Amino acid sequence: MDYLRQHTTSDTRVAHLLVEHTSAITSEIPRLTQLPVDSNCLGMYHIPSLVARDATALENSTDPCVVLWDPTSLTARATEYSRLFETVRRLFRFETRFGSLEVWRRRPERDQPAPH
Repeated sequence: MDYLRQHTTSDTRVAHLLVEHTSAITSEIPRLTQLPVDSNCLGMYHIPSLVARDATALENSTDPCVVLWDPTSLTARATEYSRLFETVRRLFRFETRFGSLEVWRRRPERDQPAPH
């Protein structure tokens, strides 16, 4: 939380993609969520349409936006989350790590990879 308070502004949107963290991060900082619903827990992603919904929200994000996630906790469900993984890795860049928790920041438009 301290990192987000110190390295983001009130204009920075936060996408909370943590599987086992049930805190409402965006209300604790406070920051607006980039996702349609700040779900607080990816456990609800047993519904494929929610993965697609949040991947689309990340694709529509602009700078400033950060993603909080733990890619290691999601590897067991790689197939379920593949579109979400790909979206984060394509549009965001690694910024810092706290244990297994990672913060990725939205790449500026000029640094976006060309569409396939």
